[in-house]
Amino acid sequence: MSEIERNEKRRVAEEERKRQLFGVMEKLQPANSDMDQLKNSDRWKNNPTSGRWLLNNEFVIDWANMNGGTCDFLWLKGLPGAGK
Repeated sequence: MSEIERNEKRRVAEEERKRQLFGVMEKLQPANSDMDQLKNSDRWKNNPTSGRWLLNNEFVIDWANMNGGTCDFLWLKGLPGAGK
């Protein structure tokens, strides 16, 4: 194998290593929720009563009432990414 072929092989291997590293780094980045926020904001503008059932819940009202409520924290359960 000539020196040129060896150099080309090294260059290709280095490019592949960089591509794989970039792929791993991209997966490790935190999710960017800006687009989801914008999309949901538009939905709420078109349907302003969406989610009111939660705000009318007795536990949520008690939690939000910082002046004498009995609940110090509010625990919400749901699917990941479901908008809690």
